[in-house]
Amino acid sequence: MKIIEVNEKLIEIRALTRGEIKLLKDHGYTYVNCPVTIETANETQEKCLEKVLSDDDLAFLDTCSNVDVTKVWMEILKETYGAPDEEKNLQSTSDGTQTKTE
Repeated sequence: MKIIEVNEKLIEIRALTRGEIKLLKDHGYTYVNCPVTIETANETQEKCLEKVLSDDDLAFLDTCSNVDVTKVWMEILKETYGAPDEEKNLQSTSDGTQTKTE
């Protein structure tokens, strides 16, 4: 779980579960990532937000700019699939696995 701030409101987000990803496969989600196309972008974002956020948070986001809402969605994707900026800070070990550096 992670808390993010949007227009001075704190919103709790979390990663999608494996079961939720299964339910969202028709909207472009896979276990590896969520490739978005212009045709699926609106529904892909909306379905994810509906799975993760409370009704109150969804109502609040309806009053926000699309940029703010997209940032929330991107944070959920980072929680679900990992953030590329975190992965670049990993170093390989002798057996090829990666460990986090400080």
